[in-house]
Amino acid sequence: MRVSVVVPTYNERESLPLLVNALRDVMGNETDWELIVVDDDSPDETWKVAEDMASKDRRIRIYRRLDCRGLSSAVVAGLSMAGGERVVVMDADLQHDVPGCLNWWRLWTILRWRWERVTHRAGA
Repeated sequence: MRVSVVVPTYNERESLPLLVNALRDVMGNETDWELIVVDDDSPDETWKVAEDMASKDRRIRIYRRLDCRGLSSAVVAGLSMAGGERVVVMDADLQHDVPGCLNWWRLWTILRWRWERVTHRAGA
């Protein structure tokens, strides 16, 4: 199961690499994941940092928005690019609990599997 992590950015040059490292630590190599960075043409050139990371890791994708601004539209843009069966949206500034935000999909998958199993048994 693929997990897409959508991260809207604006002036996150310093924190984005820290977030990516945390993402790698939590998701590891066993999980199929992608990071979608949606940057609003940050003056600190966050998009360049993201492009550099993307050139070294195929799981990282960058969308630099030149003529559009705003958190909600950045989230929508990232969601439209997401290829995962599960999607997590989080900030790049590390205010979210990275392990907590990224591990919820595992819990959801387990609960859904149990629910489907119980429902299937009841209907059989």
